[in-house]
Amino acid sequence: MKRFWRLLLPAISLLSAVFVQAQPVSPLDFGLENARTGTERYAVLMRAHRSALVQGRPVSYAGIDSLEIEVPVGSEPIPLPEVTDFAGLVLTVHNTARSGFLFQMSQELRALELDRDVIAGWDFKKVPGLNEGMKLLVVEDRTPWVKQRRGYSYGATRRDITLLRNGVARNKPIQPYTSEVSDPKASFCIVTLTRKEVRNLTLLRTEGSTRKTYAFLFQNQNNILVENVRVVTPASTTMTADQIFAVRNCTNVLFTDVTIDGTYSRSDNYGYGIAMDNVWKSRFVRLKAEAAWGIFGNNNINGAQVEDSDINRLDVHCYGRDIYCVNTTFRHLYNQFASFYGFLTFEKCQFIDFVPVLFEGSYNAFTFFEIIIKDCTMKIDGQRPWFINAGRMTYEPNERPELAGKYLPSVLLDGLEVEAPKHLTLWFLLHFNGLDRPTVENTWNVDVRNLTIHPASVKVRLSNLPLPEAESLKVFVRSWNWKLKQNELIAR
Repeated sequence: MKRFWRLLLPAISLLSAVFVQAQPVSPLDFGLENARTGTERYAVLMRAHRSALVQGRPVSYAGIDSLEIEVPVGSEPIPLPEVTDFAGLVLTVHNTARSGFLFQMSQELRALELDRDVIAGWDFKKVPGLNEGMKLLVVEDRTPWVKQRRGYSYGATRRDITLLRNGVARNKPIQPYTSEVSDPKASFCIVTLTRKEVRNLTLLRTEGSTRKTYAFLFQNQNNILVENVRVVTPASTTMTADQIFAVRNCTNVLFTDVTIDGTYSRSDNYGYGIAMDNVWKSRFVRLKAEAAWGIFGNNNINGAQVEDSDINRLDVHCYGRDIYCVNTTFRHLYNQFASFYGFLTFEKCQFIDFVPVLFEGSYNAFTFFEIIIKDCTMKIDGQRPWFINAGRMTYEPNERPELAGKYLPSVLLDGLEVEAPKHLTLWFLLHFNGLDRPTVENTWNVDVRNLTIHPASVKVRLSNLPLPEAESLKVFVRSWNWKLKQNELIAR
């Protein structure tokens, strides 16, 4: 019998430990009901979250329907454990203290000396510190990707991130680090495959706030889920430069059923609902977002997907690869890209008073990529009657050898229906704001398999300006219902 209990007790202890660990921490256990002011309630949330983080337990707001808090002067963001379930909480935040994040999940990177040839080869199986376990490896090129953005006081730095398992990279960089001018530095952190979850929250930012409350920062993390979260910003705000959700140096990011009602922005001054930098494999499902400025503000994006959503812009300011959008409505603005590679695909999407693709010419980074349109519709208001806004293409050189040449993307229109106002006479596949007719390095492949224009009287032209000289750019059009005559597509 004694032997039986000696064998059973360790098992009971182990089960008890697992049970305790699984029990969520509640702010109600830290005196929330006795907190009288908004700053006191903020302090309660801070204590609850810190306790959960130390114990490795989730946080649950079950039983708390609504809560008003105030950001204290000198406060820090509230840390997130691996799982936070706000359980339907309506959280009102007043802030006159500091601009910054309300919640964050962040860890530090550790610098690592890596030979340039190792980074160029993208094989880390023999690198001590990287060849065991799960790691995030961040590579940053110290040589500017774009030294000076035209009209701005800054340029662009390229970064790449990869998820390593025993030194084996799960993904490739957007572009290799084999150029003679590349000067990469590396850093890393330990991660897990466990999903980090934030869900079931409505966040209201008060009209009287004079400082910006950004909602969530995720930094140096793998496998993030943000689910059923809504953030509301008062329309009367005059603040700008928002970043409601910031995602930095992360892999495997999933947003589902997220709603953004407004941002700290104006039509003439930026502010983002989702700001990502150096992210691999992000996915947004049933994202609904509207604001004065574009919802997304992204750099260094490697593989993103948007589906079943309704937004006003998706962009990669500079340096990105492979974006796929399906069953998504885009409204009133444009999708903006510079230094983009791979495939930009829109399937069963709707563009309402919207330019599907805009080249951000201020980076002077006209790289080659492929645009694919499958079974999409456009409803245009006549103010911007074109499919691609190519910006201004000039002779201006770029110091990076990877960006020295200028390219136009190939275009596949495999089902596009354009609904235009009755007074419109011309619709352009490509529209330049200005063109100094520089040398273009590639053949411009345009494959128009199924294009419909209403009304039929609207003429379709390839470009609003004469294209570069024939010896530097050739145009190929293949279509069963259109034929090319000089610069114009004519229905067969």
